[in-house]
Amino acid sequence: MKTGGFPIRYADDLAVFTKTQEEAEKAKEVIINFLKPRGLEINEGKSVIVPIQKGTDFLGFHIREYKDSSRTKNPRMKSKQGIVLTKPTTKAVENFRHKVKGIFKQYAKTSA
Repeated sequence: MKTGGFPIRYADDLAVFTKTQEEAEKAKEVIINFLKPRGLEINEGKSVIVPIQKGTDFLGFHIREYKDSSRTKNPRMKSKQGIVLTKPTTKAVENFRHKVKGIFKQYAKTSA
């Protein structure tokens, strides 16, 4: 992809991270043009272009850039605005807790 971004793909889900809004829109066009001759299309209802500072949810994780003055003041990291963190979404954490709770209930009365 010659848009200046990098893609992350899992099954039929895709996230593309770029430096600018224009690069993101160009990447979307490249993807649309790639899929069209293959009889595929993107789901416009699920497709969003958002600034990394706002963050986005992707496959149970929230990806966002947070301000970090130690990076913005470092002259070797001129283009950095902060640090990008990937954390599980609240829903993913709750689903995990629910599964663990079910396992404990299932085996609560078994002997060792």
